[in-house]
Amino acid sequence: LEEAERENDPAKRLALLQELKARFGELTIEETLSTRVATAIHKAEEESLCKDASPAIVRSIVVLRDPQSAPTAKLGALSTLKVLREPKAQDAVADCLTDPSPAVRLKAAEALMEYGDAPSIFRAMTLLGDPVYEVGARIAKWIPLRAPKEMVGELKKRLSGPSPQDRRIAAIGLGIMDEENAVSNLSTALKDESPDVRRASAV
Repeated sequence: LEEAERENDPAKRLALLQELKARFGELTIEETLSTRVATAIHKAEEESLCKDASPAIVRSIVVLRDPQSAPTAKLGALSTLKVLREPKAQDAVADCLTDPSPAVRLKAAEALMEYGDAPSIFRAMTLLGDPVYEVGARIAKWIPLRAPKEMVGELKKRLSGPSPQDRRIAAIGLGIMDEENAVSNLSTALKDESPDVRRASAV
């Protein structure tokens, strides 16, 4: 472990750490050592992923990935990434869509929408069903203003996809965007096998 931690190249360090972790089944180790290895792997993954990114991006991703980070710290990191729109940070931002803090979830959705592409905005749209009404309402308000032209095509594609959750979100999104050429798609979705999708298509 110490040898791996001394390795300066994050990709090589990550490979050494993962090899060590793979041997855990053969070894009896203390929980503190297991935690140390997991933490080192996490750090190496972030450094390897972002070795060509700016320090601000790396710091922001590390904050978002750290389960001990306070909501205020995450909000600051998301604000930074919202401005920089670094593609390598998208997954870290999207992970915050399930954060316990409604403010963090909403800021993550806002940051994803800034990327401007249909897949990123669809990820933000998953909060349309957020348990906190204000979060879903804000997302619904943003969609017509920020969704690109290709968003309708993305939603139609999702509406016929295998995931019931995706189909439900797509139906809600098409209803919000009020696209006339999506009426036939929503009519078909009224016969969906999922009752949640059928309800979303009828609204």
